[in-house]
Amino acid sequence: MEIHPKRTSDKAGLPPGTTVYIGSRRDVKLVIKVLIYDKAGADSHVLKGVAELPDIIKLAKGRKMWIDLVGICHIEAVEKIGEIFAIHPLVLEDIANTEQRPKFEEFDDAFFITIKELNYHPVQRILDEKQISLMLGPDYVITFQEENSEIIEEIRKRLTAGVSRTRSRGVDFLAYRFIDSVVDRYFDVIEKIGDDIEGLEEKMIQDVSGKPMRSFQRMRRLLSVLVHAVFPLRESLSRIEKRDNMKTISKDTLPYFRDVYDHSVHIIESVENQRDILGGVIDVYLSYQNNRMNAVMKVLTIIATIFMPLSFFASVYGMNFKFFPELSWRYGYLFFWIFIVCVVLLMIYYFKKKKWLS
Repeated sequence: MEIHPKRTSDKAGLPPGTTVYIGSRRDVKLVIKVLIYDKAGADSHVLKGVAELPDIIKLAKGRKMWIDLVGICHIEAVEKIGEIFAIHPLVLEDIANTEQRPKFEEFDDAFFITIKELNYHPVQRILDEKQISLMLGPDYVITFQEENSEIIEEIRKRLTAGVSRTRSRGVDFLAYRFIDSVVDRYFDVIEKIGDDIEGLEEKMIQDVSGKPMRSFQRMRRLLSVLVHAVFPLRESLSRIEKRDNMKTISKDTLPYFRDVYDHSVHIIESVENQRDILGGVIDVYLSYQNNRMNAVMKVLTIIATIFMPLSFFASVYGMNFKFFPELSWRYGYLFFWIFIVCVVLLMIYYFKKKKWLS
């Protein structure tokens, strides 16, 4: 896939509520799937375009409906669905903006939430981020995907295969399943990142080339991305968890959302723990590097100190004076070397006595 840079500046100068796609996945094919279901079963439909949606809505009368749009870069389709379901223009603007932080908005008979699906690739140490927006109404759920999500596909399979508890409940329970599945994926991401941090901790002493430091910085950035995805989601779930009179979420389903909120709190604690561990590993690595540098400088200093008097004596006898008493002495050269060796041994003895040599 060709990656295009995100450009928030594309919205500059446009009035509020203008739907402009801001993201990197501009060549995703538009796919619209509709699932009409009840306790008895589920009927799946793949639409050729948004124009077929009104007829499908008529078929769903009296049953629950899930509309899934893949490819929010197709702004016309997003706007058309917004027109059919009377979605506020500012909500459509948030749907099309993949730089939008996870958020929650409540309306009279609906609520809107955006979440970030994260997938971690340990080999490349890359954190893939996809935005999923969800609109929950009285008898429908609409999901807007930046790119096809494995999580949503798994939920679709479970919903259409055999007896599903989700089919016997309201659409609010389906919305819960989406959010819960994304949050559960965060645990997997944190576990894999934690394993990588432990691996770096084991290798840092052996590798003195500076490569571990670059890996540490990359892991720190990955944890920052995770924090930016989870913290706003916790705020959104907290708003849902504290509401007892929401029209779109029944009292039977509300405890499940509270459970997801508890999971988000646990994830944040885990992320903070990983950040502390990573910070500690970085401090240990820097201390090790400093100690290693100090040891090298210590050796070089001792060598330089030993050679200082030797250089002095060598320079004295290297002067071009005509009369040197030792020059005419037969054993002068031997005496010079004996004297030099004695000076070196005395200095080494002095260094050891002062415990400067380990």
